[in-house]
Amino acid sequence: LLASELAPTIRINTLALGLTLAGAMDGDVVFARLAEKTPLKRTSSLEDVCQAIDHLLSAINVTGQSLSLSGGRHLSSYSPDHSCA
Repeated sequence: LLASELAPTIRINTLALGLTLAGAMDGDVVFARLAEKTPLKRTSSLEDVCQAIDHLLSAINVTGQSLSLSGGRHLSSYSPDHSCA
């Protein structure tokens, strides 16, 4: 792991973003329907992402972690085929 090799000088963490911005092909309606399939029934805002970054920067004892901003999507029976029917 890179986090082990670079510690203690450098900390390595990642953000795993879920639904954050609607793609040009998706449209707002499809994006809203996908958000409704997540346990929190919402998408991540720019503010949510910034707060997560601030948390990782200020948590000096955290390294080698991936923080998921998916609205709990990984907990649900979400179908990756993006069907909204």
